[in-house]
Amino acid sequence: MIAGPVASLLPVVPALTNTETPVMALFREWKVAFDRVEDLVTDGWPQARINAEVDGINRILDRMIGAPSRDGRDVCAKLTAFTCDGECFLDDDGRLSRLILADARSVSNSGCVIDGGKG
Repeated sequence: MIAGPVASLLPVVPALTNTETPVMALFREWKVAFDRVEDLVTDGWPQARINAEVDGINRILDRMIGAPSRDGRDVCAKLTAFTCDGECFLDDDGRLSRLILADARSVSNSGCVIDGGKG
């Protein structure tokens, strides 16, 4: 009967899970929609159809940016989406944006948690 008292002295450790955050769920949704629009543009679809799809992307983006970030991955996903997957950055030569977007894409797709999930 020692097992009961000894077990009660052990710390309770939550099970590790790979639970997807709301931001990452929205990021996945955004990425599918973004890629679809890229295909529509490449395939020469009418601008009205493209505009309707872009409106949908913007609604997803609004929800994603408004959702609280739980970790560094969420922040990187927001940055990636906010910059249209790195296509819309302020630096003309891409010297800095290329580097930060590479990091953001890498972290967004890796499952890496930068700050221990405290963010």
